[in-house]
Amino acid sequence: MDNNTFYQIYGQINGRWIMDERYPRDKQNVATEAAKRLAKEPGVSGVRVVRETWDDDDEIYREFTVYDSTRIGKYRR
Repeated sequence: MDNNTFYQIYGQINGRWIMDERYPRDKQNVATEAAKRLAKEPGVSGVRVVRETWDDDDEIYREFTVYDSTRIGKYRR
């Protein structure tokens, strides 16, 4: 299953999430740093890094958000 795991970067532009890049399973840190750079681009209001893994048993992709710039500090007081 590990060979079917990727990290995808999404940028939020004009209220819509658009996939920007895809990285292999061993590049989570690289994907997160690339997302942080993307967040600084004009017109980008947020970024996410999503881990996507193919589940052979259920024949579906499982997604887990590992970084989301729109949620940073949201729950801090």
